Amino acid sequence: MITSFIPVFEDNMRRLKKEIEKELKRAKSDRRKQWLRDTLRDVRHTRDLIKQAKPSISCPHCGGKINGGEIGSTDV
Repeated sequence: MITSFIPVFEDNMRRLKKEIEKELKRAKSDRRKQWLRDTLRDVRHTRDLIKQAKPSISCPHCGGKINGGEIGSTDV
């Protein structure tokens, strides 16, 4: 997989999350339920795609997996 597009997907996911937050601030009767379902499905799909595409880096000390290769990420 081409990892150079990961920032584009992350940006898209951030934008979709902001739109979802705006939609959830509306009254429950005014929400676009089908749009909300579709958008949440897109966010989940994008999240899984990003997780799959990011290279997994192993810790040089213990050999454990470090998620996403982000600095400061200690999730093992």
